[in-house]
Amino acid sequence: MTEKTYVEIGKVADYFGISVSTTRKWLREGHIPRETYIKAGDTYRFNVEAIEKALTRREELNSWEENSSTSEDH
Repeated sequence: MTEKTYVEIGKVADYFGISVSTTRKWLREGHIPRETYIKAGDTYRFNVEAIEKALTRREELNSWEENSSTSEDH
């Protein structure tokens, strides 16, 4: 069984090279998927590996959608 590592919000910000406030904004706006963190009361713990995979998947999907819509225009 693979053990998931959960870290505090500051570690997420450091990993992605963004501020803690930007990390909170991403969380509020749904850029960080719910399945990538644990919330207990006001405390959050994040799985950075899962966030990175989710953001990569989202970026790939957005890129694919942009390419599909561009090719339909021609």
